[in-house]
Amino acid sequence: MPLPPSLLGSTWTIKTARRLVPILVWCAQNHRTITYKELDQEIVRRGWMDYNVHAAAYGNAAGTLGNALAETEVELGLDFPPLNILVVNKAYRRPGSGCNPYFRRYTKGRRFENLSWAKQGNVIEEATQDIFKCRNWTRLLQHYELEDLLQPVLTLETDDEVIFPPTDGFSGEGESEDHRLLKNHVLSHPALVIDESIRGWVGTPEEQLPSGDRVDVCFRKGGSIIAVEVKSRISNDADLSRGIYQCVKYRAVCIAWQRALLQVPDAHAVLVIQRNLPTQLAELAERLSIDVRVVPVTETCSHAKKPGIVHA
Repeated sequence: MPLPPSLLGSTWTIKTARRLVPILVWCAQNHRTITYKELDQEIVRRGWMDYNVHAAAYGNAAGTLGNALAETEVELGLDFPPLNILVVNKAYRRPGSGCNPYFRRYTKGRRFENLSWAKQGNVIEEATQDIFKCRNWTRLLQHYELEDLLQPVLTLETDDEVIFPPTDGFSGEGESEDHRLLKNHVLSHPALVIDESIRGWVGTPEEQLPSGDRVDVCFRKGGSIIAVEVKSRISNDADLSRGIYQCVKYRAVCIAWQRALLQVPDAHAVLVIQRNLPTQLAELAERLSIDVRVVPVTETCSHAKKPGIVHA
């Protein structure tokens, strides 16, 4: 029988793991993730089960599939990224903690659970893109003697609000004094954006990326990078929204830069602002996994020194 040992058996977990394969292959080929609730709905809708199951139960089935993929990789000598991580929770659109072991190939010997939230997000994004780019999923279905889905996977109706980011209304002025002060304050206080010992980190203002962009402040330690975009107290909501998307861009470019240099792709970006984000922009930052730090206006100093390289 072509099925690997992990998928042989008649328990609910094993049978469900087999049912996940065509659903998650469809998701991979259509570049989308699926929530636990959507997965439960899909299995019931297709008549593969006549009752709904609590989301937590699917975590065990997804883990069983992850083990099966590892066995099949060895058997066929083909690359199968951890397809099971496409099953995510609704709140953060991230896989459950049970998927942590399946990220080992991406963490260069480090434990996934020991990484910062931002670095975990980078690892999840890298693994997800590998799944989307993989061309071996049809071969997997053939090997397991499973059929492609004839109908698409449905998406649950949601009450979540669609967020339309502004594409104009940004400040067109040069660097303001408020922006300069905040930038220098971050440069002089690396602990504002570094969630570990600051020893060994080096901060530089206005560092140019391979894309031609200049990051307000860039902290480095070995091959690790933290790109910081600052928006001062005079930034309007459109500028704050722009800052969120700038962080998305800086994170992607820095990760690509690290990959080009054969370094661990652990870069992340932080948005530093001087007032709390409006509710909608806070939701946007969370959806895009952007780390936002608020520095009260009173903490910035009018006599801040000129930009320079800072060793922490």
